[in-house]
Amino acid sequence: SARLERIGVKTMGQLAALSQADEEWLYKTFGIDAEILIDHACRRRPRFKIPLSGRKLGLCLFALFTAVGVWNLLVYYPGTGMYDTLAIVSRPITQMSNQHPWFYCSGVRLLVKVVLALGGGYELALVLCSVIQILLTSGVYTYLLLWLKDKGTHPVVWLLAVAFYAFYPILGLYMVTLFKDIPFSLLLTVWVPVLYEYWQTKGECLKTKRYQN
Repeated sequence: SARLERIGVKTMGQLAALSQADEEWLYKTFGIDAEILIDHACRRRPRFKIPLSGRKLGLCLFALFTAVGVWNLLVYYPGTGMYDTLAIVSRPITQMSNQHPWFYCSGVRLLVKVVLALGGGYELALVLCSVIQILLTSGVYTYLLLWLKDKGTHPVVWLLAVAFYAFYPILGLYMVTLFKDIPFSLLLTVWVPVLYEYWQTKGECLKTKRYQN
């Protein structure tokens, strides 16, 4: 290219050296084609890239997981539960339990009482609980996958992670299961990246706007 020759770049070796010294100039000059030039000069195989990023990617991921959750809600309508689910729903709001966290059970029971007071039934209450849990789960999965992408996870590995969280059957079932372990598992899922960044930065991450806000 004449533009490269004008700055004295005539060989692949010189182009490779330029990519190391001033890669930004190459992208400003050649746009997306700069990546092809750099890969060719450095004898690298072009890597597959995720075509979306940022907010658009987050919205797409959230929509995917929400759609999976809605599908499971239709299959298992109005949602599923366990033996503990009966205890969570039926006991009075003020009744304490060593097995079931009070603040979680109180939230569920309050929602059930509101639905019943408005003329609905237990079926509608379970549907609403499932919808809330679907949205919560979708948000956590989206956060985790965006975090993995920001950390430079290989695109193939990243796509496998997306497929796992979206299509592994038991995870879809858990989206619509009224059980205390589900939201607490989601909380731990969010907690892992936070602890990793704290360890990686030796606590400096807490000074950033992301954590201070």
